[in-house]
Amino acid sequence: MTDERIIKPRSADGFKHIPGSPGLPLFGQTFQFISDPIKTTLDCYAKYGPVFRSNVFFLDMVNVVGPDAVQAVLADRDKLFSSKLAVDAFAKDFIGRAIIARDFSDHRFHRRIMQSAFKSEPMKTYLIRMTPHIAMGLNRCEKDNYFLFYPFIKKLSLRLASGIFLGLEEGDDLDAINGALVTMMNGVMAPIRLRIPGLAFHEGLVKRKFIADYISELIVDRRQNPSMDMLSEFCKAKSEDNEQFSDEDIVDHMLLMWLAAHETTTSLLCHVMYRICQFPEWQVRLREECYGIGKPAIDYEDVTKLEQMDWVIKETLRLHPPAPILMRTALRECEFYGFHIPANTMLSVGPGVSHFLEEFWAEPKKYDPLRFSPERAEDKSHPYAFAPFGGGAHTCIGMHFAAIEAKAILYQMLLNHSWQTPEGYDPKFKMTPIPKPKDDLPIKMTNLPRRSQFH
Repeated sequence: MTDERIIKPRSADGFKHIPGSPGLPLFGQTFQFISDPIKTTLDCYAKYGPVFRSNVFFLDMVNVVGPDAVQAVLADRDKLFSSKLAVDAFAKDFIGRAIIARDFSDHRFHRRIMQSAFKSEPMKTYLIRMTPHIAMGLNRCEKDNYFLFYPFIKKLSLRLASGIFLGLEEGDDLDAINGALVTMMNGVMAPIRLRIPGLAFHEGLVKRKFIADYISELIVDRRQNPSMDMLSEFCKAKSEDNEQFSDEDIVDHMLLMWLAAHETTTSLLCHVMYRICQFPEWQVRLREECYGIGKPAIDYEDVTKLEQMDWVIKETLRLHPPAPILMRTALRECEFYGFHIPANTMLSVGPGVSHFLEEFWAEPKKYDPLRFSPERAEDKSHPYAFAPFGGGAHTCIGMHFAAIEAKAILYQMLLNHSWQTPEGYDPKFKMTPIPKPKDDLPIKMTNLPRRSQFH
């Protein structure tokens, strides 16, 4: 059974004994958090320790930082902390009953059905579908001149997500959908949450309905005519007891995954490209690794062979986690790290903040993919030292798919092209809702001589 209680977040009066600061009147630390959630949280961690209180988006909350404390919340052995209630407080109108808005047995039931879409055979099909679209996208790039990488890779990742998740082909309203997704994301993060036309929150809800209606129409067709896409997998997936998802369940799950997949892939690849342009020796190393595969595009069996690319992706996720902060709500009162936590307390949990702690990482602000090599394995210092995809029961279900997609794109990008940012380039990033370059990342792509064995 699901817990349908409506729980109001606890007032700070219930945990004034916890160190911290409420910040500005009314707004608290909202503006600092929106500007840079990692730095804001690290500063408080240095001052107050692994547990402290704050106020963000008009909500008083307890913050949890450091691998041990984060593990205690996310592993949640005593079922004390709810993801559903936290999501409902921030984004219920947008997220609906997607997988992150479910808890315990209800979450487990839905996750088991969803897993069928992420088994090896469907994943092989997804990779096969990606390959020609990646090549076509690169062929459309302007060669030997600087162009804006962010809108390019966002459009490509949306194209891939739309094809793989929903079976949409080129020209299937992708521009309108992309615009709707952007507006919806802005609505999710809007600090003023009023349904007034013209405000970001209201406009985001309008676009959410547009996207949900679009997916609903596709479900009718996929139930009758299954295709080689994730939507079809969800439509036909069944539990051990032969139960299926309702149309509403599928809409909520697909909308979240479609949105999260292309937004996080876009953010990751922007950061990867910036870093391998900043450190061209890593671009050379990755290209040589791609040459070692000896194919124009990778197959499913090649994914694990790209070991150094894996290090680069992990180091990029360490420094630029797409979701450094996760939210939970205490279902009942408890003792946590010596502090009394009342029921209904909102918790801000920082797995991505742990990526910058000197206790677990050598020179944590330095870009150094070799820290993930078997010889150093700094990520093995603690199970939650490196947690870009969360942890516990709610670990991102699509993390392996994300790795495959990122490697498939990077492989083709590096095999036949070199990449360069302007000399002395130092980008600034907008940190929320998903990190992105403020200037859209100008980058130059130059063709390399094609090797005969790749034709």
